[in-house]
Amino acid sequence: MSRPRFRTRQRSLDSVATKTNEKFLNAITPEPYTVLGLRLKPFSLGHAILLQRHGCDPVRDYESLITGVTICAHNWDEFHKLADDKWLPWRMRIWAWRVGNFNIVAKIKMFNEYVADAMESPEVFESNDKPSNRLGAPFFSVLKTTLCAKLGYTRDEALNLPFGEALFDYFSFWEIEGGCELVGDHDLEMREMAESMADDLDEVAKRHFPGFNHTTPEARN
Repeated sequence: MSRPRFRTRQRSLDSVATKTNEKFLNAITPEPYTVLGLRLKPFSLGHAILLQRHGCDPVRDYESLITGVTICAHNWDEFHKLADDKWLPWRMRIWAWRVGNFNIVAKIKMFNEYVADAMESPEVFESNDKPSNRLGAPFFSVLKTTLCAKLGYTRDEALNLPFGEALFDYFSFWEIEGGCELVGDHDLEMREMAESMADDLDEVAKRHFPGFNHTTPEARN
């Protein structure tokens, strides 16, 4: 007697190649940036804290650009060791000589794009049960505490984790706990459909009722 055959459904990589998953993969392995000849580390929570601490959020001028690039070319521990190096001023002069003249506006724009790309957060439907909605602590502190106390990261691991990955871990944890809900691909499709329908209705209204001023709910609010 032959044994019954059961068909198993295999999930290919293509089946999970969604918009949300693509955003997650970009957060885990961000695009590399090189600014002023230095390869920047994946932007981390530690970098975000240091940029604020040294007045480089955002970078606006030559001094803040040099400081920001120096911070982000090293991880948390490396930067603090570098800051204590008595030869740092000489190293900075040699680096400036090697870099030479450059378009400061273009480099500032590139650096700020590097930061903005890394800090892009996954979209969420928030709940009032999420701690950051009722605590007075700064978000960076809430994020670090969650990574360490709830997800088992060490302090150094939390500070050196790519910022986008830290955000995904943070929001994924609170989604599991019921504190928020990540916006999935179905939600994005529904939003696109609603926006498309709103545009179509607007065109119909303009064509058939020229005096009718159709506005979206957002505009009315």
